[in-house]
Amino acid sequence: MVAELQMTNREDFLIAMTLYLIKGGDMPIHERHPRSETEVRDILNDSFKFFNIDVIKEELSYFSLIEEDFTWE
Repeated sequence: MVAELQMTNREDFLIAMTLYLIKGGDMPIHERHPRSETEVRDILNDSFKFFNIDVIKEELSYFSLIEEDFTWE
């Protein structure tokens, strides 16, 4: 029997966005470089930076999410 981890759309979304940021996907092509863990955490932990990711609206829609599904303390 093979066990499969079931994740929510929110978890899938956060993993996809983390990978996108690590690879520098939001940077202009000529400036792309792998980001450090610290740089990625800085973006994910700042609501202003998070919601300014270039593909955020499309990705939220793809995963059936809205901005209000995320809160920062």
